[in-house]
Amino acid sequence: MQEFRWPLSREDPNYRLLFEGLIEQSVAGIYLLQHDHLIYVNEAFARLCGVPREKLIGRPLARVAPPQQRDSLMRQYERRLAGSDKDSTFTVHLQLPDGQARAIEIHGRLIDFRGQPAVIGVGIDATLRLQRQEELQQSKAALAELVSHIESVREAERQRIAMELHDAVGGMLSALKFDISRLARNIGKTLPGDAHRDPRAHLERQVAECLGLVQDTIATVRQISEDLHPSALPHLGLPAAIANHLRQFEARYGVACRHEPEAGELGLDMDAMGHLYRIFQESLTNVAKHAQASEVWVRLGRDGDEVLLSVRDNGQGMADNAQRPGAYGLLGMRERARRMGGTLSVEPAAGGGTLLTVRIPAPGRPSPDGADVP
Repeated sequence: MQEFRWPLSREDPNYRLLFEGLIEQSVAGIYLLQHDHLIYVNEAFARLCGVPREKLIGRPLARVAPPQQRDSLMRQYERRLAGSDKDSTFTVHLQLPDGQARAIEIHGRLIDFRGQPAVIGVGIDATLRLQRQEELQQSKAALAELVSHIESVREAERQRIAMELHDAVGGMLSALKFDISRLARNIGKTLPGDAHRDPRAHLERQVAECLGLVQDTIATVRQISEDLHPSALPHLGLPAAIANHLRQFEARYGVACRHEPEAGELGLDMDAMGHLYRIFQESLTNVAKHAQASEVWVRLGRDGDEVLLSVRDNGQGMADNAQRPGAYGLLGMRERARRMGGTLSVEPAAGGGTLLTVRIPAPGRPSPDGADVP
């Protein structure tokens, strides 16, 4: 057995033995390129390529490269020789003789070999990793599509329930109120009064209580219907719907609301108006639940080639609610913004509190995915 002593000089015969032992035992594919030819490959590199080693060593790079990547691979090699591409990687996609597809990630560096520039590097089998990445991207796309579909179905169901509450239940309650009012009038006509015991007065009080209960029920049904699908949105537009909701929010929670609508048409379709309104509605819900604010400022308008919606409060600032398990409000708002080709940000507001900002492409301006916003 030969004795190895460190450090070894390059002239030491053991240096070559050590080098060759490491290279040949490596599980990574190793190659050496010089003068556009593969000067050397180890056995692991040949196995990666699915061809015998002797069919690679001494062959021109252009001959062994996949036809569909030949030009780009040669340009990569030339950039590496020129020293302008030091750290990048290149992925070679091969079709093995058995029909199997394989992706090899190539890493290389420029060296001096026998007085001439050369590229030495390693090849790593990246097939499984790239497959997993592609599957992950497909899963993300499918999840986004599912969330989008769920939001559409939920919005349609909200509108249906709101219409049924308003038209059916509200209509029946209004009819009941009319009948009770008629009953009250008939009581006054048919029952005589009595100074000591007045059954008419007793019945009239009961009828009045029933009328009050029916009126409260009608108001509650209208509020539920309005929360599910604001009636002002399709008829008066987004600014009016926001102003109406702010009045109700201020009356319900005692939080002073400042609305800053800008003059001019936004030109948004019903789908975009619905998404922006739901984001606004959810942001106010978060203010009521978490902010402990006394004032809220809402701005809606055009900002260059974008439509801007911002909701700012003077509350206790950003809490970690978005990180709690089961807290999906912010996630839903971001998904709505994404569906419109826009962005949503939540950050500390100047002077305290929280600022939520939504930006979407203005109608007629291309969205980030290349499609024109209607």
